[in-house]
Amino acid sequence: MRESQGVGPPNVGAESERTDTLRLELPPGVDAERLLDAAADSWGAERTGPVSGGTIRLPVLAGIRRGRKILRTRLVSSTLEFEVEKESWQIHRSAVTILAGGAMGALTLVLWPFFPAMLALAPIGFFLALGAWLLVAARLSNAGAEEFLELVEQLAHEDVTATRSGPME
Repeated sequence: MRESQGVGPPNVGAESERTDTLRLELPPGVDAERLLDAAADSWGAERTGPVSGGTIRLPVLAGIRRGRKILRTRLVSSTLEFEVEKESWQIHRSAVTILAGGAMGALTLVLWPFFPAMLALAPIGFFLALGAWLLVAARLSNAGAEEFLELVEQLAHEDVTATRSGPME
């Protein structure tokens, strides 16, 4: 069972020291240390310290924003808690530049019927808009603390399933 409290991105370009908490109920028999190591490795995160009191430096994505969250981990009974200590966000500038070029191309396509002299620029505008879509907009994704928690939960259930089924003979 997962539980979260307010984990959206703050203002872009700002650092925040919010105290959001994410909780995950671990099934019995799961090695939390090995579970967090596997999740951090597959996510590309850096984990330091023990399960209770350690930290995870988590790279995150939110559309054209990229950043890093620092999570403090704590194991209470069978509940794994992640507390967001600090987060920082930046705008991916090259994506914004490409999107601005695509917007100029789209504007050319919309305005040429009203300004016939712009008809010669319409093919260029089409390719600029299409290129912006293919290079940036079609590839936008989100990968944050809640998605990391989903990965940890998935790995925990896979670990329990593998333990229960036992080795195949």
